[in-house]
Amino acid sequence: SDVCSSDLDELTVIRTNQFADDFEHGVERRIDGWHQHMKLASDSNPGNSANSVEASTQQVHGGNYALKTYTPKDLRDLQKAALLRELFFFPPGSDFWFSAWFYIPGTESIENLFILDLESTRYHGVGRRLMFTGKNGDYLMLEGKRSTGPQYTQTVSPVPFPRNRWVHIKLHLHLSNAVNGRVELWQDGTLILDKRGQNMPRNTFYDRIEVGQTANSTHKELTVYVDDVQISDKPIED
Repeated sequence: SDVCSSDLDELTVIRTNQFADDFEHGVERRIDGWHQHMKLASDSNPGNSANSVEASTQQVHGGNYALKTYTPKDLRDLQKAALLRELFFFPPGSDFWFSAWFYIPGTESIENLFILDLESTRYHGVGRRLMFTGKNGDYLMLEGKRSTGPQYTQTVSPVPFPRNRWVHIKLHLHLSNAVNGRVELWQDGTLILDKRGQNMPRNTFYDRIEVGQTANSTHKELTVYVDDVQISDKPIED
């Protein structure tokens, strides 16, 4: 569930565009941390009872723990196992920076797996999402929900996403509801997307993120590990 009402008087002092988590202290909901464990299906319906979001020692990039998300095989519906944080303020003209490490074990296709959502609560979750595309989900792209502008894909010499090892992902959006927006996406230090154009709706701002399996639309059993998450409105150093 969402943050309890007794915390509402703290919201104005907690709102920030600087956030980081290495999961060394678990994934409990806190007003200054993650606000919701999302274990859902489509249309915010209850997800499979096996969906899980936890701190784990099984695969770790730094320290002793990383975020582990798990969704089972489901041929009927998508499944979600992710963490959500609100209380950001990224309006048009500002910059959104995201950095994290991802480890996706296995060799099965991850086409249509989503791992990051940047959203507007005013427009019921409309925003930008990192997802895997291609025949086996080999490549990252930046998808846009309705009214956020064009999709941004790797159109020339796409760089495959490695499996069974840690991969560093860094995303920069110069936010705009017009043609002067910018998208930059790095994978292990290599710039794989550099696009110009609209990347947000008109008359709103982005104020929440989801990280993990923000939508497993593959209908396959998947585990995704995430570690060393950073969000900022200033450039993030590698």
